[in-house]
Amino acid sequence: MKDNETFINTQPDVLAAEIARFFQMAAPSEQDIMNVQRQMSCRHAELRLGEKVSPEEVVEGFFRCILVNHIQRRFKLEPSEIPNCINSSHSATRVICTAESEHNHQYIPDTEWKKAWRRFRDLHPEVDVKIPGKQSYRRADLYFAVQGGIVSLEFKYLGSDGSLNVSECAKQMRRYTENHAATLLIIYVGRSEGAEVRGLDELRRQLGPAVDVIPVYGPVIQSDLGKARRFFRDQGLAFPMVPKKLASLLKERDKYIFSTRVIDWDNYMSPYNLDYYIAEFEKNHVEDYAMLAHSGHGINSYALQYYLVYGRLGLFLQLGWGGVYMDADNASAKIRECFLLADQIVRELKNVQNLGGKGRFLVVGSDFYGSYWLPPVGGRRERGTVSEDPTEALKEALNWLRTSK
Repeated sequence: MKDNETFINTQPDVLAAEIARFFQMAAPSEQDIMNVQRQMSCRHAELRLGEKVSPEEVVEGFFRCILVNHIQRRFKLEPSEIPNCINSSHSATRVICTAESEHNHQYIPDTEWKKAWRRFRDLHPEVDVKIPGKQSYRRADLYFAVQGGIVSLEFKYLGSDGSLNVSECAKQMRRYTENHAATLLIIYVGRSEGAEVRGLDELRRQLGPAVDVIPVYGPVIQSDLGKARRFFRDQGLAFPMVPKKLASLLKERDKYIFSTRVIDWDNYMSPYNLDYYIAEFEKNHVEDYAMLAHSGHGINSYALQYYLVYGRLGLFLQLGWGGVYMDADNASAKIRECFLLADQIVRELKNVQNLGGKGRFLVVGSDFYGSYWLPPVGGRRERGTVSEDPTEALKEALNWLRTSK
């Protein structure tokens, strides 16, 4: 390719066939998916796109990286030429890279992608598909400029229990067949290879040979809540009930640390710092949040933390688990019991219409610093005055809730 050219030196059908062959051999590992999810979370924060990363963004981020590298090598593109002939409007996936030591597209700055995208649209106006009655354009996920037109690529994600929305997929892909020289639909199936994809045959029948529909199989792309559940399940531990409105906001903030709120590591906000979170709840107005973590120090001071601020409830559990000298079976049994009691406290709190006054309900259960609870009215029960056993404090707090209706 010459420096002044803005397309890949091949024909649409040739490139489409090359991409189809590539996807027949491409599949991510579980580690690949986790890597892309972490990068996408950082990109969302950097670009202020919101914290939720969709599975389709992860799919696009992974395949955009390895496909760009493949096409670059196959057609001998210089890195500076890539944005001119491979681009899209999706800013979050532009700089995702799964093999930084091998790929060079990661060094293309955002400013170059943006500038090239504006030029791309000017040279190829067919990327902006106008829908009657709609103000915004409809665009595919990725575009390749070649001699004679545009090759477009669309990604879909199907989870382990999903099925294709055939009518919507067909409608969307027909727009691209009407406007682009060639188009492909990549369906990422989050389950084992060979599993049935419901609706795939019908979609192919409706679209005919105009669209190459390619299923790709790989690990299920879990939400951060799903990853937290899996971590607990893999360790043989119970999982506490996280209120629905918070569960969808849970994010993986660090290894084995999941939280709906940002953790300021420079401000003593390690989840192990129980006193920080209790003092914050007692002294300040705190927005609702949930935090699940495994953290600690030394050889026998590791704990699971489950912190929940939910309305007037502040529930803080710090339960020993993972230390070298801890009895794993006994620790797991205690965690199951404490989480069960915590679940009941959360449920009972919903049924209590008037806790009295404007105070907040504090429950603390710690294997390391004592366990106590503070009702919204009356005096504080100091540490150790109830029991050093977290289950005793939880039982007494639950009993108070049940008898205060």
